[in-house]
Order: sequence, then C-alpha cells, then structure tokens
Amino acid sequence: MATITHEQLSARLQELQLPMAADALHGTITGLACAGIDPGHAIWLEHLSECLDGAELDEHRDAMSALQTLVARDLADGELGFQLLLPDSEEFLSVRAQALARWSESFVCGFVAVTRELSEDDREVLNDIAAISQIDDGESEEQTDRNRSELNNPENADSNERDFIELCEYVRLAAMDLYRDSCQEKNAGQANILEGHA
Repeated sequence: MATITHEQLSARLQELQLPMAADALHGTITGLACAGIDPGHAIWLEHLSECLDGAELDEHRDAMSALQTLVARDLADGELGFQLLLPDSEEFLSVRAQALARWSESFVCGFVAVTRELSEDDREVLNDIAAISQIDDGESEEQTDRNRSELNNPENADSNERDFIELCEYVRLAAMDLYRDSCQEKNAGQANILEGHA
C-alpha cells in the first residue's frame, strides 16, 4: 500500500494553501526521486517549484521533503509499495485520465530537471511516459459535462477501464525501474569514490 493517498495529499495541500493538483506534485517528486535528486540537493526545491508552475515553496520545504521521503520509501518497497497518486475508482474515468496525464507530464519534468546520461531503454521509457501525458481524456470542446465524455460511456466502460489500468501499471512499473537504476548508479559511484581513497 502507498504511504499516502490522493485524497490525503489533496487535503494537506489545501491546509497549506498550495493551489496545485496532488497528482502533479506526486508525479514531480517521483520524477526527482527517480533522477536521483533528493531534498539535500542544492537546487532541489527550485526544480520542484519550476515543474509546478513556479509555486512558492520556500516555507513548505519541510513538508515537500517529507513527501519525497515517503515517495522514495514506497519506490524502494517493491511492487506493492509504490502506487501512482490518482483519484480513486469512484471518480469518472475522464477525471482519472486527466490526472494520469498530469502525473506523467510532471514526472517527466522532474526526471529531466538535471541533465544526466540515459540508457537507450531509459530514453524509450521516458518517451512512453511523455506520450501518456498527452492522453485524450475523451472530452470534446462541446462537452463540458464530464458525464458525457467518451471515456465515461457505459457501453465501453469495461474496456476503457482495462486500458486505463494497463497504462497506470506501465507507468508505475517504469517509475520503479528508473528509481532502481538511479540507486544502482548512485551506489556504483560511491563505491568508485571509496576505491579511489583505498
């Protein structure tokens, strides 16, 4: 189980009077964690702010740092620990699709905040997540009522739900793989430093 839910994080953001979507924040922080950037990094908070449309976060550093600690713990916990923070299944599918797109876009922003060498596989995964950030939520400009979205059409409900779950699972597993790769790189770098001093 994830350490925190979308609803809990949304409520916390309201308490802090931070006008941002919980999924966008979680996606950005996950991206930063997967890139190997933690709250101890000199410009970590600046990267976080830039990905969240320049949100003023200086006075909320401790809360943001605590959230990244939770995210990193979930990512390191294996398949059951890390979950994308999206609205629950009682929400309209179009709303959840929009949230997945925001999460994915924010993840990519966080992940590429610091230039680093990427393997071909990592670049491909990142491109896939970027493509998912462009997901069509099924709304047309004329359809302002989210009940009328094609994604919410009862005739296609089962197949649409399956497709959505598959996308979420792909992104979830990809994030965990990228985090594991980042940790391995960091550990290898530390080992090389120790060998150099031996």
